[in-house]
Amino acid sequence: MSQRLTTTFALLGLSIVLTACGFQLRGSSGTTAALPENWKTMYLVTGNPNSEFTRAVRTVFVANGITWADRDA
Repeated sequence: MSQRLTTTFALLGLSIVLTACGFQLRGSSGTTAALPENWKTMYLVTGNPNSEFTRAVRTVFVANGITWADRDA
């Protein structure tokens, strides 16, 4: 029980210190990350191009500057 309590307090303390110093994960500032040029054009291979998942993937990628190409191009 004592070791578990010590571990919990250590993790809590580390979280507080990281938050206090301004630590922030990359990409969490609301701006998009810079992508390599060869990633700016993509094609999507899927079994169901009209599925909700496929539409969601396309929407998120387009919002981040990705253009979609035909696979044959």
